[in-house]
Amino acid sequence: MLRSPLYTTDTDGWLTYYNEAAAEFWGYRPVLGQARWCGSWRLYEPGGAPLPHDRCPMAIALRERRAVPGVQAVLQRPDGTRVPFLPCPTLLFDRGGTLVGGSSLILPSGAAAPVQHRDGAAKRRTSESPPRAVRSHNTGPRRAA
Repeated sequence: MLRSPLYTTDTDGWLTYYNEAAAEFWGYRPVLGQARWCGSWRLYEPGGAPLPHDRCPMAIALRERRAVPGVQAVLQRPDGTRVPFLPCPTLLFDRGGTLVGGSSLILPSGAAAPVQHRDGAAKRRTSESPPRAVRSHNTGPRRAA
């Protein structure tokens, strides 16, 4: 069972599926076929400006038929809570190469985002304890002898 938030859309961006983790992340259950581009209640750019759903990464990926990597956004749940995240929209094609929809894995981001560890324990990431993957022991450039 996939524990990360995931959803799919048709080629026009209408939601066709989402898992329980997505519903929990969004803070509500959007109606399939009635929510478009993503299931977020409201979207914002990282600086706080509103981000219209039709300009979100999934909308751009589907309309322009291209990858949209590394875009961060902030969703607002119906209760007002705002959560930073990194959407990962992926275009879906049939065997003949025809676009049939999109799928997006949603990665929470930010200094206090929950992180799922291999042992299954959810721990909180803080600026005082960065993940090992980004720790650097580089002392700077060195000249080869």
